[in-house]
Amino acid sequence: MFSAWDTINSNRRLNPRHKARIRAGVSLFFAEIEDRDRTSVLAYTRDLSRDGMALVLPSARMGSHDLCEGDHVLEIVLAISNGANVRLTARLVHCGLYEDESGASYLVGVRIETMSAEDRTLYDQFIEGLQ
Repeated sequence: MFSAWDTINSNRRLNPRHKARIRAGVSLFFAEIEDRDRTSVLAYTRDLSRDGMALVLPSARMGSHDLCEGDHVLEIVLAISNGANVRLTARLVHCGLYEDESGASYLVGVRIETMSAEDRTLYDQFIEGLQ
């Protein structure tokens, strides 16, 4: 019989994570708001996988929304190379305080939900290059 600790200690990720620090623009996604009207914050990735990533943000607040409370979908633009950006939407699955060399910030974990076919190809090629 399995205990609760077996569930907690198991790795629920299907794809391996790769450490990578990539610049990203992050904003809350609302379908009814135009791209140009969204407020975004600068962040960076801590690690990435085919289906999710961990991002370090300067704050857990985006406007009047607290990322650590409620169900949120984020729009993320990753600068994967000098000329290539990948745009995706992802559901927030984790939010917590995080300390790194720059001081206190917030670590958010997200599960990728949507991206264009072209962006998916670029993203997958980028992930393969990290292996």
